[in-house]
This record gives sequence, structure tokens and C-alpha cells, in this order.
Amino acid sequence: MKKIFIIAVLCAAQLLSGAVKITINADRKNFLYKAGETVTFTVKAADDGKALAGTKVELTLTEDGLTLLKKETAVLDSEGKAVISGSLNKPGFLRCGAMLVHKNKRSSNLIGAGFDVDKITPAVAKPADFDKFWDEALKKAASANADFKMEKLDKLCTAKSDAYKVSVASPGGRTYGFLRIPKSSAPVPLHVGVPGAGPSVTAPPADGKYNVASLYANVHNYDPLDPAKSSAQAYREISAKGHYMHRSYENLENNQLYNSIIGINTLIDCVARLPEIDSGKLVYSGSSQGGGFGIILAGLVPNRFKAVVSNITALCDLNGYLAGRNSGWPAISAATKMSDLSKKNIVYFDAANFATRIKDTKVTVIMGYADPVCAPSSVYAMYNSLATEKKSLSRVVFMGHQVWGSYLHAVERMLIDICK
Repeated sequence: MKKIFIIAVLCAAQLLSGAVKITINADRKNFLYKAGETVTFTVKAADDGKALAGTKVELTLTEDGLTLLKKETAVLDSEGKAVISGSLNKPGFLRCGAMLVHKNKRSSNLIGAGFDVDKITPAVAKPADFDKFWDEALKKAASANADFKMEKLDKLCTAKSDAYKVSVASPGGRTYGFLRIPKSSAPVPLHVGVPGAGPSVTAPPADGKYNVASLYANVHNYDPLDPAKSSAQAYREISAKGHYMHRSYENLENNQLYNSIIGINTLIDCVARLPEIDSGKLVYSGSSQGGGFGIILAGLVPNRFKAVVSNITALCDLNGYLAGRNSGWPAISAATKMSDLSKKNIVYFDAANFATRIKDTKVTVIMGYADPVCAPSSVYAMYNSLATEKKSLSRVVFMGHQVWGSYLHAVERMLIDICK
């Protein structure tokens, strides 16, 4: 069953920068339109509740943050308001941006209106050999020595659970994670997660209120507990070479995403085989990079997860810029310093293509129309590609790149269900 929820918990998109508040609203509460219809955005600015009448504001309309469609400067009226109208003649998002300078400080905000959102598709079609490529990758991984290691972390164990650092051999060296297992007389469900972008996590999740084991799996191949180098330092060294997701993808079987995907998948396999784990009750949740990996891992091995909750999903529509709109994080564009072959090959790691392999998993996606990092058009390109009928979408219209209660509530519902 497909379900879509529109959550509008604020009266308008807003940004606080000091005491200045900029709000942007559309002439439809749900911010949804058909291609060719016109949306009128109303921008309002105030300083400590006082309208910034007479202040100049720069207004822009773009195709989800990339192609500039309109730019004008307006003067806020006596109520601190200005309007701008526009349209899209194809499925996508029209993003309104507002920027002003007040008391020598710059404040800005953005929000998107969707057009025929159910018809948004990835900018580049799924490769004909996509399924074959990943099925063969899984066979290669299964035939390799996983070299699973599980180190108990006595200082992090509690009266309720035991904590471990876990790792496996992977194409990039080793993949590391952290595991917490409740002290239980029977096998327990496993809740998997991958962190958002940034340094590797350095500890397992804290004890939860449900009788569920938790696995955090890192995307980086350095040991997060290396006594000679902190996780933050190791990440700084990686970042000094440029964005870790903007590396070469010329070799499809030796790159950041391939190594991470295969390594994390192997780690999940090994943990799921532990006698303490009920391998028939695996679930996943994550945000941003973690949200994207949830879709990727669920599609890599269809039906392994009973449920996935993906918030502000990254790694979707990675070639979106070719359609004139922003690509999903890591925001590859024509200006990104990657070879043409790498940009072409990135489609093999697009969550939207993995979504086509998810047949029977319950998938909950939470997104925001004010997200400047994981463009809403990219998330829709993935969501519309999901093959499972058991999918639902929560559109938290005014949410940016954030974790709101809608995600936390969805995760809790998932954990309640898997414990039944």
C-alpha cells in the first residue's frame, strides 16, 4: 500500500539568523502543482517581530537549486512582504530563494514547490547490466574470506547489554562498525544503521528501550579506535584530498562507494549469523548518507530487511544535474572535479536504481521541501523508483536537512513492530 503524508508543522519556511526571520510561503498549503501551473511565493522578513519595510530582498527561482530561471530585487512593503511567481513545464521542483542584508548581516532562506512530483524520474536511466553487476559483486564477496572480527568493549558494556567493535575484510581494506547486543535468553532483532557524512562513529549505540541489537556500520576503512590516530584526525586526512565521495569511479570495483557497500553488506551478513541475532528480523534506519545507504543495502539484498526508515535520503539521482536540477548529495555537477567516466559510472551507485530491486520491504521515506543538501527532486526520483507496494512518504514541507520528530517516531514504530 502506498501512503503519502504531508506534514506542515510551521506556517512557512523560516530561517533565524540573529533576530532576523525570513519566511517563505506558497499560495497552496501543500506546495504541490501540476506542470504548467503558476506558484506565487510570498516572502516576509522581520527583525524581532518588526517588519523590515523598505528593505531590499534578492529573490531567485531555480530548478531545485541549479538552473536559474528568474532573479529580481524587490523592496519589502509596509508588512515586510514581497512576492515572486513562476512555473515549471515539467516534473520537478521550483526553488524560491530569498536573501537580504540587515544591519550588515546577511540572512537567507529557501523552499521548493513541487510540480507533478509523482512523475519525477532519475535523470539517467538504470544501466541495462545494473542488476547483473551487483549480483556478481555479491557472489565475489560471498566467496572471499570475510575475516570477521569481534572485539568486546568492556568499558562500554552495561548491565543490560554487551558492546563490541566489529570488522570484516572488504575491497577497500577493512570495514568497521560497532555492535550492542542485549543480554537475552533468546535471539533478538537487529537494527542496522550507517551514520551521516563525516568521521566514523567511535562507539556503539546506547542501550535502547526495546530488546533489539544495534549495529552502526562506518563507510570509511580506517580503524575508528586506532590508538595512534583519532577518528577525527583520520577523517581530516581523508578530507584533505577532497570530498571522499568525489573520488574516481573509473574502476567500478575499486572506489569509495563500491568498497563501502560491499564491506557493510558483508558486515551485516556476519553479524546476522551470530547466535544472539534473529536473522529473520532485520530493520534499518538512517539519515542523509545513512538514509541513502538504507535504500542501497535493502536493494542490494532484496527482502533482507523487514523495514527501512530513510530520512532526508542522500545518494539519489546522482546525475540530476544533467536534467538541469541539483543532484542528490554528494551534489555532483558539471563543475565537480571528476572525470567524465567517473560521472558516467556513478549511476551504478545511485540509490534510485537500487530502489527498483526492493520488492517486499516496508520502506518509509521522510523528506523536506526546504532541504538544500538532498534536493527534494532527487528524493522523489528514488521514491518513485521503489518497486515495493509497502512504501510511504512523509513530506515535511518546511523541513531542511534535519532530523525532526517525524523520523524519530517512524523509527520507534518500526522497532515496536519488529519486536512483536
